[in-house]
Amino acid sequence: MTQIYKSEYIIISLNKNILYHTILNKLPNIEEFVKMSNVLQTFYNICIEKNRHFYQIYNFNNIELSSIPDFSKCTNFIKNFFMKNKDIFNNNLYCSAVIINNFLVRNALKLVLNVYIPSKPFTFVKNDSEVYEFFKSIREEYKQKKWILGYDETQQIKTINDFYYNKDNDDIKEIIKIKDVKKILKDKNVNVNEICENQFSSETEDSNEDIESEKYESENTDSVEYINKKKEIEEIIDNNTNDTVD
Repeated sequence: MTQIYKSEYIIISLNKNILYHTILNKLPNIEEFVKMSNVLQTFYNICIEKNRHFYQIYNFNNIELSSIPDFSKCTNFIKNFFMKNKDIFNNNLYCSAVIINNFLVRNALKLVLNVYIPSKPFTFVKNDSEVYEFFKSIREEYKQKKWILGYDETQQIKTINDFYYNKDNDDIKEIIKIKDVKKILKDKNVNVNEICENQFSSETEDSNEDIESEKYESENTDSVEYINKKKEIEEIIDNNTNDTVD
């Protein structure tokens, strides 16, 4: 497994054609999401250029509950980043799995999934073993033509439940109300003062989040820093075998 990016918040690595995100201790704040998104954007762009396909794993098992308020402020930025890369996910991504055992963090992640519908299968799992079982089952579904790499016209009529592989009878749209989250966090001695009062229910809040997101643009693709990082990631991708579902 080769590291593409590392900070105090996250390690992003590539193993063959599996992009692995390991969240460390705290969920990233907006500034960290910007840095991370620039690296991921570079990776995605190279996958397009080289026609490489990949799986994604997000491991959220080691994060602190105190970081949930900061994460709640980043949901609009995350949504916009995913929407920006919709075509990449359509053409180059097989599926995604999220390793998560804490139901409060899972609840925070659902905030994103209630405003963004993925274009490829995804699921919540408890460990790496379950991840690879999921990947194996999705691989078979590609062989059976249930999923394709590229745009599928039926996506226009699909809902979040068509993409969400639910092993625990969990309704992806069932989010714990913010007042209940506050109470749970307070009982755990977590500061709740900065938790957003509403969850995407206010047009004003959404507008403010959009303005905030616009402050953070992806890095200049002509910059020396970008060119050097791209070269580094290209070498990592070239040194990893691209396993396909064919």
